[in-house]
Amino acid sequence: MTSGTIDEPRDSLPLVQSLELGVATGVAAGLVYLIVACGIARLTGGQLVSPLRLPGAIVLGPAALGSFVPIWRAALVGVGVNLAISAILGIAWVMALSRMRWLRASPLALAPLGAVYGALVWAFGDVLLGSLAFPQVAVADLLWNGLVAHAIFFGGALAAALLLLRSSLETG
Repeated sequence: MTSGTIDEPRDSLPLVQSLELGVATGVAAGLVYLIVACGIARLTGGQLVSPLRLPGAIVLGPAALGSFVPIWRAALVGVGVNLAISAILGIAWVMALSRMRWLRASPLALAPLGAVYGALVWAFGDVLLGSLAFPQVAVADLLWNGLVAHAIFFGGALAAALLLLRSSLETG
């Protein structure tokens, strides 16, 4: 068969489908990450909503990191910011996989790719950019609510969401 016929599985997507799948996988992974990060914070003795203060500070400013902004406001804004960033990261994930024609990669290939992507998001986003934007914030939990949460529960969730949602590639 010639390339591009309807009978062949597609390994890359048109832009609109990449955006839709990217937003869906990113928001799904962002929700998983938020639930786990808040749970880890609580289990390690912190406040349940403490992981939401830093993304909330992106909009509300450094006052969201202290008692100057009510915690419920910082948390609500933090959820919105985190899901928006997750959607953008999901789009980048799907577009990169589409470009490399890896959208149909096996779960054994997608899982480590997702974990590496999540770890890179943490290293560049939280550690590098977060410390530059908010130098008063010390990353308190580099392991559990840092590297582990991002690699497994964001990056891994991205891979899992893609595996669950890629059936839409045939119907899309």
